[in-house]
Formats: sequence, C-alpha cells, structure tokens
Amino acid sequence: MIAGCPGELESPGARIVSALEIDTLIRKIANRDRAALRALYGRFATGVFSLARRVLGDSTEAEAVLGDTFLHVWREAASFDPDRGSVGSWVMSIARSRSIDRLRARMGRGATREELLDLAGPVPAPDEEPATLSEAARARRALATLSDEQRQALLLAYFGGWRHAEIAITLGLPVAAAKGHIAGGLQALVAAFEKTGGGG
Repeated sequence: MIAGCPGELESPGARIVSALEIDTLIRKIANRDRAALRALYGRFATGVFSLARRVLGDSTEAEAVLGDTFLHVWREAASFDPDRGSVGSWVMSIARSRSIDRLRARMGRGATREELLDLAGPVPAPDEEPATLSEAARARRALATLSDEQRQALLLAYFGGWRHAEIAITLGLPVAAAKGHIAGGLQALVAAFEKTGGGG
C-alpha cells in the first residue's frame, strides 16, 4: 500500500496496458479512477523502481520513490500536458526528480561520502600529525578540502562509476561543468593528499 494512494497498487491483478490506452488512463486518474491508477502502476512500476534503484543504489529508498511517484501522479494527473511529452516520460521524470531529491539530501548530510568510500572512523583533528593518519583518514581530510561540487562529482565518477551525463543530470549541471568539477576535484584531491603525507 502506498500512503495517500487509493487501493492496493501492488495487487497482482494490476493489468499491463498498451501504449494506446495510457493517455486515456491519465484522464481517468484525473477524475479519480482508482482502477486506472492501478493499471498505470502496472505499466510503469518496474521502470520507476529500476531508475530509482540505479540513482540511489538502495532498494528501500527506491521503493519510497516508487510510492512518492505514484502519489504525485494521483494528485497531479490533471496537470499533465500531452503537448510537453508522453505520459511515460512524465512519470519517469517525476521518478527521476524524486530520486535526485533523495540523493541530494543524502549528500547534503554527508552520507554519500561514507557510502561511496566506506572510510571508517572520525575525521582527523586539524592538528593531528599527518604521519600518524591512516590512508582512509588522509583521504577523508583531503576530500574535506574540496568544494561541494567537486567532491560530489568526483565521488560519483570514481567511486560510484557514474558517467558524465548521469552526474550532470543528478547535480543539475551542464556536462562540461560536471567534467570540469571532476578534473579540478581530482587535481585538488591529489595536491591535498600529498600535503597530508599520502603522496608516497
């Protein structure tokens, strides 16, 4: 059950619909047709979940995005404009937006650094001797010297395995800017790491 949505959307009775029916479904949903919402869910739930899991790397959060997406569809179906794209594109853009919001919130509270790098232990004190620091602590200290944009782009590229276009979409940047943050961040990271004694 998705909170705020009518009915049991995960019901095995949810029917897979053809492309020809989708425009009709969204109009019915705007008129509060619960069966139409279940049918639309049956058509797009797998794609929404897969997109969210790829962005977030977490099935539980992807399930939350799935619920958020169809709750938005239920509430905002009347605002759908067919002149701006297909129903499928609209649904997937909602899912991507919800996924990015969750990813940015995670980054904003600093969790992404730990999740991607798995660098255990507290950030070393500023006056701690570099020679006494572990490799992980040196990396954490070096990462802390980067700008938020450089750090996020670098982590997603080198530790998350994301492509430049995916990073650009996620961070809301042109592809060229994302590439620049990666290159600049890498240079700054190497320089900062060498200062802490990590350069050999």
